Amino acid sequence: CGVFVGCAASDYGRSMSGQGLNAQVLMGGSPSILSARISYLLNLKGPSLAIDTACSSSLVAIAEACNSLLLETSDLALAGGVMIMAGPGMHVMTSKAGMLSKDGRCFTFDARANGFVPGEGVGVILLKRLSDAVRDKDSIYGVIRGWGMNQDGKTNGITAPSVNSQISLEKDVYRRFNIHPETISMIEAHGTGTKLGDPIEVEGLTESFRSYTSKKGYCALGSLKSNMGHMMTAAGVASVMKVLLAMKHHQLPPTIHFESLNEHISLEDSPFYINTSLQSWEPEPGVPRRAGVSSFGFSGTNAHMVIEEYVPVVSAVNLPPVGKDNPGLFVLSAKSEQSLKTYAADMMNFVKLHESVNLTDLTYTLQVGREAMDWRLAFLTDSRENLIDELEHFINGNSSEKVLIGRVNYAGGGIELLDSHEDTGTLVRAWTEKKRLDKVAKLWANGASIEWDALYGDIKPRRISLPTYPFERARYWLSETDTGQGSVNLAMTAQIHPLLHQNISDLSGQRYSSTFTGREFFLSDHRIKGQQTLPGVAYLEMVRAAVEEAVGAVVESETHIQLKNIVWARPVVVADGPVRVLISLYPQDNGEIAFEICSGMEGADAEGIIHSQGMAVLERAGELQYLDLNVLRADCTRTPLSPSQCYEAFRAMGIDYGP
Repeated sequence: CGVFVGCAASDYGRSMSGQGLNAQVLMGGSPSILSARISYLLNLKGPSLAIDTACSSSLVAIAEACNSLLLETSDLALAGGVMIMAGPGMHVMTSKAGMLSKDGRCFTFDARANGFVPGEGVGVILLKRLSDAVRDKDSIYGVIRGWGMNQDGKTNGITAPSVNSQISLEKDVYRRFNIHPETISMIEAHGTGTKLGDPIEVEGLTESFRSYTSKKGYCALGSLKSNMGHMMTAAGVASVMKVLLAMKHHQLPPTIHFESLNEHISLEDSPFYINTSLQSWEPEPGVPRRAGVSSFGFSGTNAHMVIEEYVPVVSAVNLPPVGKDNPGLFVLSAKSEQSLKTYAADMMNFVKLHESVNLTDLTYTLQVGREAMDWRLAFLTDSRENLIDELEHFINGNSSEKVLIGRVNYAGGGIELLDSHEDTGTLVRAWTEKKRLDKVAKLWANGASIEWDALYGDIKPRRISLPTYPFERARYWLSETDTGQGSVNLAMTAQIHPLLHQNISDLSGQRYSSTFTGREFFLSDHRIKGQQTLPGVAYLEMVRAAVEEAVGAVVESETHIQLKNIVWARPVVVADGPVRVLISLYPQDNGEIAFEICSGMEGADAEGIIHSQGMAVLERAGELQYLDLNVLRADCTRTPLSPSQCYEAFRAMGIDYGP
């Protein structure tokens, strides 16, 4: 399986300031690793290419994937592109280059065309040779009929497009793949909405088509960029997806923001018309729906592709439907119990919305098309209504006895069904060959690996499109601390202690500062009523570390720091951004040290929010006094709580602890 990705280095690294100087950013910011990481995670051994030809990158990636399939260096290919603007860099640079629309709209083919609007997106398609896809009964969205790439060479300027190169490319694709442009009834143009680029593109298309036909006004001309903006390195794959969806729904989607034709474009005697409304896509009789897709980069690299709808051959063989005498084995798994319930809910809603779903295809797809994870759900079902009911009961926590819920790799969990002397592999083969689905369900729920195809004969069900895994929704972003904007860059500063970061003392007094981002374990795993709250004991350790740092060599092995008269006045909550706290020490005449922990202070005289106060005392003492846990336990009269009961009690009080 090959991986072909249209991508470019983003401006994410610019946000990291000095923190960007590490191994993670070296690899994470490298476009080559973007494609390689997919191959690495999925253990794919085919070509893995990160392709940057600017705005034509993702269509070039798809074309290269087609070449690889044709040359048989790949049997499968993941191809597409990604454009994510993590910071303002791309907007600033394209604005200075005069590329952006001042109206914030892509007026493609319109007289108001004045530049494009940057867009973001990620798109991936899976490609196979058509014969392989038909053999494997894949869901085929469309067929790439022809493709090609070329270069502008020398033009009036390095970013200036060449109409001659565009004409040459399009005519070459039609000639090499024996495609008559009269059969193309939709063109998804590059169409960025610029005064110069749009007329050149239309001129090139007109000249290419005119070499084959004199037919007028039969081909709809459109561009996704008026709807979603210009996604640059992902623009080509976005256009391909638009075409595939148009074929699926048999409709031509409109190009919006069009009022009057760009004065430099002439369509009167051309094969094209601007499609400005949603309309039915009806091709000529006997001709499949066919569309051309163009993508041009300011690098001078051009790509053009022709896609047609797939007309399936109706199979004469039908597998027996799921029913009372032929139940299906429904299996589902996830990484956690909550994810499994979410997944089950997604599947239930899918079945409710699709009344005609084939349950044999559905159960087969879940068996062979999903990774088996630790939390597992399995049961036999004989109808769509029964499947919905069982899923609903599971989601609500009242599953019937025939529903098996297993947790693999968990001491005390899972389903106990294997005797220690029995060989799991032998059992799996035996029950699979006998098609004892109830036994197979138990084995799978308990963690066994099943050769699912053995449940079926020579004719296998089809794999269909179903809801995919419900990934955890979590935010991973550079904090203000990481970027070095307005606060300490901790990555470039040696910390005194995890809770005490910097010594900021001056002649006015002894002070220390710490900046908490919310990613620290003692905050992310300590939430009070949903808010990340600094634990009370953290204040004590913060002060202890500050006193120890301040008095230095005075603290000897026989000297202890005692804290007393402690007041917790107001919690430190880390919510929308990093919080900086100051720890101030005030020596007293009696030798004790007063302390304050505040936030919101910028200067020595500024008033901040006081979170904690108290006194520290240096004691030269003998033996430390320890509390004997066994004695404390003996004094306890109530029944001990189990860990799960303890955490549940905390949750009831609004305290959520993480792992």
